[in-house]
Amino acid sequence: MQAKLLTAIEKRQISRLGATDIIPIDVRLISATNVNIRELVEEGNFRQDLLYRINTIEITIPPLRERGDDVLLLADYFLTKVYSINIRKR
Repeated sequence: MQAKLLTAIEKRQISRLGATDIIPIDVRLISATNVNIRELVEEGNFRQDLLYRINTIEITIPPLRERGDDVLLLADYFLTKVYSINIRKR
């Protein structure tokens, strides 16, 4: 599947399964992962050339377990949004 995705990104064209006609595409790709993608490349489980193509801008966001106060802020936001309840006074 990675080879097919890489081919589609590089050539900007796809073909339907079983079809012979080529369909030009113009796409923007946004991808996310919860694993260390560079480790997967080193282990041989992810293609390095595909990572090169999709890794234009990299944003690293630490997990919530490392941002304790953010959990309360997010909970307050969503509770206010859904139920109009504030768990903390602002």
